[in-house]
Amino acid sequence: MKKVLWIGNQTKNGYMSPALIWWYGILENMGYQVFYYDYANYDIEELYKQVRDNKVDFVIFLAYDAVHTELIRLREHTKVYVLQSDDRWRYVNFSKFWIPFVDGVITFEGEIENYVSDGLKPEQFNKMRWSFNPNTMASVRADDGIPTLNTMTHTGGLHGNRQQIIEEFKSKGIPVIVDQSPDYEDTKYIWKNSHTSLCLTNNSLNTGKELKGRVVEIPNWCVLLTQPFPDMEQYYDIENDVVVFNTVDEAIEKLEILRDPREYHRIRNNGKRKLWNQNTVYHQWNEILPNIDSDYLILDPIKILKEKHGEHYYE
Repeated sequence: MKKVLWIGNQTKNGYMSPALIWWYGILENMGYQVFYYDYANYDIEELYKQVRDNKVDFVIFLAYDAVHTELIRLREHTKVYVLQSDDRWRYVNFSKFWIPFVDGVITFEGEIENYVSDGLKPEQFNKMRWSFNPNTMASVRADDGIPTLNTMTHTGGLHGNRQQIIEEFKSKGIPVIVDQSPDYEDTKYIWKNSHTSLCLTNNSLNTGKELKGRVVEIPNWCVLLTQPFPDMEQYYDIENDVVVFNTVDEAIEKLEILRDPREYHRIRNNGKRKLWNQNTVYHQWNEILPNIDSDYLILDPIKILKEKHGEHYYE
């Protein structure tokens, strides 16, 4: 069994970190032995020893704010891949500087043309889509006192023009409950008890749209009401799986249609079905792993979902 070492923060503000929320448990269910190294305690000497002594085959390093050129040392014993999540806004001044020090790049927003022009070989480029992790996203703890909402919600920060849009909804008679809890369990519980949940996709500078991870989380729980986002047709049938709007007035018109329970449940069920059967992390790694591990044999993501997550799987 080959070994993978993830390097990323294990906690954030005392709660499970986004790194674990997105990636925990996936590669274990795809035939690998997996170790997790806490970036908060990063020490290259300790890391080098752990990679060497455990005979790690692959290291996946989640990029935060520093370019760790010293990781090139690990390549004496393993292959090192950096995972980049913000190439749309920081490729030029950050991401490209990793190229000489790693065996490959896994990126959500990067373009192969840019990476190749800066020295990466085409076969070292791996494009990842945001995707649903059933290990951490599919269930919620028991009711702990959070009230049933049955209304529109927004989870996450209020940067960019988010507050302005939420206030416009409120001024037009549509209440929006805003949750900024750092506890992901609270967030899932709020989605579970929401009628719809907003995804506002302007970047923090209001200079363009960006894909938010929420688009592959919310449909497991309620109807996703979202502004347009890059490549959205690759994720959903935008007429039948989710509700897309450009203006608050358009959103309100579409919310009126969702007053019909049959239409509401049609959209909700379609979105959840598409999430589980097309947009999981298993689907994504099943496409990427052959380019990273020459011995990897293609698996059936649906079979994994039924075997490992049968209690929650939505067919």
